[in-house]
Amino acid sequence: MSSLYLRPTAWLTVTQTEYLQSFIRDGGAAVKFIVPTEDLDHDELRQGLRSLAEAEGYVFAWIDAAKTRVYLIDHLFHEIARQVDWDGLAFSFLSRILVKNGFTLSPQPEEFTLAKLAELNGRDERLLRQELHALPEKHLIRNYQMGQGFRIAMIRLC
Repeated sequence: MSSLYLRPTAWLTVTQTEYLQSFIRDGGAAVKFIVPTEDLDHDELRQGLRSLAEAEGYVFAWIDAAKTRVYLIDHLFHEIARQVDWDGLAFSFLSRILVKNGFTLSPQPEEFTLAKLAELNGRDERLLRQELHALPEKHLIRNYQMGQGFRIAMIRLC
């Protein structure tokens, strides 16, 4: 059996170009493992992976099998979910679909309120509320890349 040896920086480059920029971006899914054959700075490697993922627009989660029972899917899911900025993702998604639908938004995230949206867009708050409840459903319910339960959870979160 032969092994492929790559220095950490080369491995990170291959991961970015062959995995994040192409395979995953094109809809592929896989789990990657790295087994160091030498003493490496694991924190530096983890930060390198985090930086690559974030630069490519992905959410990064790090699971340590010594601390999480990764063979139990609920433990794995909860550990990943704990690390995700759900409010930030919902804000980013809602901001994009609102702008795409012609809404003016405040540049201040803390002013992302129904009252401020109504004021900035010259709309009645009650009528705007109904319209805003329908937008996430319109954009998520038929996104079959996500499971039905997850789509419903994301609609409720938004």
